[in-house]
Parts: sequence; C-alpha cells; structure tokens
Amino acid sequence: MSDDQLIRGVNVALRPAVPDDRRQIFDWLFCSDVTHAMFGPPHYPERPIPPPEKSSDDYASYYFDGSEPRFGRCFLILVEGSPVGQINYNDIHECGGRKRVELDIWMRSESLCGKGYGTDALNTLCCHLVEQFGVEEFMVQPSARNPRL
Repeated sequence: MSDDQLIRGVNVALRPAVPDDRRQIFDWLFCSDVTHAMFGPPHYPERPIPPPEKSSDDYASYYFDGSEPRFGRCFLILVEGSPVGQINYNDIHECGGRKRVELDIWMRSESLCGKGYGTDALNTLCCHLVEQFGVEEFMVQPSARNPRL
C-alpha cells in the first residue's frame, strides 16, 4: 500500500484496512490481552467471547474493501509503520440536519494502551471525516465497566 493512502496524525498514521487484515484485527479484539476489557468475564459475563468463525460477523466486507465509504471503514493504526490497533467508523447518517457517526477503536495489546496512540488516532480520523464527508458529530461509547476508564 502506498504512502499516499495513509492518513497522518501527530504520532500515528491510519492505513485503510484490506480484506487480508480482517483476521488479525478480530484476533486483537477476541484473542488478546485487551479482550477482557470488552468481552467475557469478569467485566462482561453477559457478552461471551464469540467463536472465531462468528467473531467478525458484525463487520460487512465494505469495512475492509472501501466499496461503501459512507457505511463504514476500518483502518489500521500504525506507529513507525507497525500496526498497534484498529479504528473504524460506522454508518454516516443525518440527525437533526447534522452528519454524525459512531467510532470504535481497540489496540492489539494492553502494552500499547495509555501511550496516546488512541487519542491521536481518534483525532486523525475525526479530521479526515470532517474533510471527506462533512461529519459534524462523533460518538464513542465505551462501557462504564471498561477497566481502562
């Protein structure tokens, strides 16, 4: 992938995810040391970790192939060219005459949390969505039970 496809932040770059990234991205969510912050016991006993074959069903192919950018897109968060996490936006829609979108983010490892990469990635993606789509409102909905809060 060429450098001109990167969206640059202060310390991170966002690279549009491709279909070959899908498994890795969902392994970080469901099979890493950050999984406990989003799924399964002890914090989320009612949200069991899905089996690998079902783990990415919520994300349509356009998140990884760019075919429907208004419906959503995943990006790898890169630091010095290496992936440290994933950030995505969902369906861009209008509410009260303003374009809004929900964002989601997770890191590949607990050791990469708390370093400012997530904040930089969120700011970078928000600026991109303002420029590309005129988005005015952004939503991130972490659970109050997330131990990182």
